[in-house]
Amino acid sequence: MNAKVFYYPPDRSFPLVDMSYKDEFGKLVGIQAILSNEHAKTMLTYQRFYEMIGTNPENTKLELYYLIIPSEIEHYSQTSFPESQFWHDAQSGIGLQLKNNISFYCLVPPDNFALITP
Repeated sequence: MNAKVFYYPPDRSFPLVDMSYKDEFGKLVGIQAILSNEHAKTMLTYQRFYEMIGTNPENTKLELYYLIIPSEIEHYSQTSFPESQFWHDAQSGIGLQLKNNISFYCLVPPDNFALITP
């Protein structure tokens, strides 16, 4: 990946990110627009993302930002989430390489943000 370039998955239905980029310091950022209130992913999905960009979580930490669609703000307005919110089948154990190197954040639009759908 080149720094300061937005990348889109070749498969538009790729379930982890809608776009990603690496900043000039090497920080990897993924952005996903949230359309539902359930968004847990399997570890295989995270691994597929890293394979797609040609690295791994040990070498390239990921900051994953969820852009919250206004209709889902109420669900995402809680202060914390259980691991199962982001990791499917969290009870079976999340690989430490993923758990220690992926951070989750929510981007919440302002109250006056308008959602326009075609």
